[in-house]
Amino acid sequence: MNGDGLVNAIDFNAVIGSYGILCTCPEDVNGDGSVNAIDFNIVVGSYGASCN
Repeated sequence: MNGDGLVNAIDFNAVIGSYGILCTCPEDVNGDGSVNAIDFNIVVGSYGASCN
C-alpha cells in the first residue's frame, strides 16, 4: 500500500488511521469505496507478505 513491497506495520497503521472513511484511496484495499473491516482483514491476512 505504501509502495515498499511489503505488507507490514506501516500498511496496518494506514488502514487503522483511515478506518471508517469513504474514499478511493490506497487504504481501501478491496476498492469498494470504504475503509472497513474487509480491508483490515485483507491486510492482517497478508501481513508479512511481499507484494512484488
